[in-house]
Amino acid sequence: MLETGGGLRKIGHELRNQSELRTAMNLRIGLVAMTGFDTIGSGGPPITSAEMAKWLCLRGHEVKVLTYTKKPLDLESLQVSKGISLFVIDASSRNGFQWLLSQIRSEQQVLRMLSYFFEECDVIHYNSPPTLLDHAWPSLVRLMKLPQTYWYLGDAHNYPLRFASLRANLRFMNGVIVPCDFVHNILQRIGFPRDRTWRIPFGIDLEPYETAGVRELEGDPVILHVGVIERYKDLPTLFRAFEHVLGELPDARLHVIGGGSLEGKYRSELSDSGFGEKVFWHGVIDHKQLPQYYKGSDVVVSAPTLASNGMGLVAMEAMACEKPLIINSIPGNREFFEDGSNALLFQPGNSLELATKILQISRDEELATRIARGGHEFIQRLDWNNIIPRFEAVWDTMSR
Repeated sequence: MLETGGGLRKIGHELRNQSELRTAMNLRIGLVAMTGFDTIGSGGPPITSAEMAKWLCLRGHEVKVLTYTKKPLDLESLQVSKGISLFVIDASSRNGFQWLLSQIRSEQQVLRMLSYFFEECDVIHYNSPPTLLDHAWPSLVRLMKLPQTYWYLGDAHNYPLRFASLRANLRFMNGVIVPCDFVHNILQRIGFPRDRTWRIPFGIDLEPYETAGVRELEGDPVILHVGVIERYKDLPTLFRAFEHVLGELPDARLHVIGGGSLEGKYRSELSDSGFGEKVFWHGVIDHKQLPQYYKGSDVVVSAPTLASNGMGLVAMEAMACEKPLIINSIPGNREFFEDGSNALLFQPGNSLELATKILQISRDEELATRIARGGHEFIQRLDWNNIIPRFEAVWDTMSR
């Protein structure tokens, strides 16, 4: 382990048999995974960053990853593959004035080491747009004459300050990668060139999900929700739907995996509802154990409210485990899911419709099997083996 000053650390590994794995492009990639204070192993884009780095490395590229860590112990839990250099910024203070000072110190650390992190890179890729205090990076990298790409998921337009920062940084980008046409259209409306936008969805490593064991969970049926417990996941709609389901299927149980700022509020409200004992809260679990929970469920429900959040990680994981998925019909989702084919769709916020869909899946084994198989067949095309070459094609063009 190499100390590079002020809480910033570099962990490096050498790739074995590099010459046997080289692709024709042999790119040197700087992957920036600055999603708030999330670490690489904590969910969503951070997990995707780790998976992406691993698969790029397996295909023979040299990869550097930059991310935050919440506490020193996270350094021990971060799993990195051979051939990846991991740069970690200590951001353990996150409350009030201490949080602000921590951000400023982190920014100073990053500015001091930019040339070191980005040296000998062919391309820089931001797995999510830089945070507000990181907005200077793209301009500095442009001065270094390195091509840059964003993987923009489309959520910044819901937050004025973040969207303003995004728009300011777009002028430094050689290209933006989006998951769906809905997000592509957002960029078109603000004037980003169409010929510098590529549509590439998330990838997934199917093997851990397809080979996982089964975690026994209480309930008949077992309804599973996975994700952070925040407003944009719309858990209240699921709770109201679950109450309706209990009127028809009293042995049903709802299992909630994840943590967040609204967990205490929701648990308190459910304790007064009369059915709180039928909701099981598992908290944040090791992502490596998560496939077992999917395998132990009868149906997975996902209800993100961000209109652009198409083909999120939870939906992909459920389909990889060949479990029937019920998901809301926000614009991004409608590009990937066909009602009755690879998922069941419901209108956002419509708890009665969601309850009806859960009852349909629970009572119709043929429907549940068809949805599960349709989802599993669909997710095969999003295996990293199919997704990474699309990134390579974009970056290879830019790095020439």
